[in-house]
Amino acid sequence: MTYQESLLLTGSEWTSLSDDKKIEVLQAIENHMAYESNRVSAPVEGQFLYTGSDGIVLGSYDPRSGRIYINVSQFDPESMYGKDSSTLVTACLHEGRHAYQHQVANGIVHHDDPNEAAAWRENLKAGNYISFEENPRGYYEQPVEVDAREFAASRYKEMMSERLQAEMDRPADYSSAKDAFEIQTGNTMSDGGDFAADYHQNAGSSAFVSSAAIDGSEGIHQ
Repeated sequence: MTYQESLLLTGSEWTSLSDDKKIEVLQAIENHMAYESNRVSAPVEGQFLYTGSDGIVLGSYDPRSGRIYINVSQFDPESMYGKDSSTLVTACLHEGRHAYQHQVANGIVHHDDPNEAAAWRENLKAGNYISFEENPRGYYEQPVEVDAREFAASRYKEMMSERLQAEMDRPADYSSAKDAFEIQTGNTMSDGGDFAADYHQNAGSSAFVSSAAIDGSEGIHQ
């Protein structure tokens, strides 16, 4: 799946996608973000993360495996964050930024701001990362979380402009052509002819960096 295709699927079609297809969309987005920042792409996997009355973890990044986990409990359109793609896409961007931060801290990727890179490196040392459970304010204000939130919000806004452009570039007769194809497919098959068509992870140590959502007026915390 291309990045352009994934953009289109984050729109009105999102809720009709299967869980596997949603992961495929998020993976295409993650691959593109990795390409933009010249880093190694992280495999995106669906996983049942903590979902309780006190909050919902939307995603987490595990630097030991280099994987991003997205909470599949929120893929259901009836779930709190399943009504559209915005929250989960933002969570994926957030976790991808954590992948970038770890790669910068480990000297794999160059970051233009040496002071920011040094702050991330210090924040991600064993025992320095502050979990939400330990200290909510400290969690929000630590360097890697501030940066990941700002990056995800900014890049998601850009994505929405890119999606609008992709929708404008989509052929005007896309829907009618798709309907005609499906009708033809149904007729061919009915005639008997052959038819072939080509985040609640414990973040108490630097091992895991997660983004979460909490119920109530505070909204999402990442």
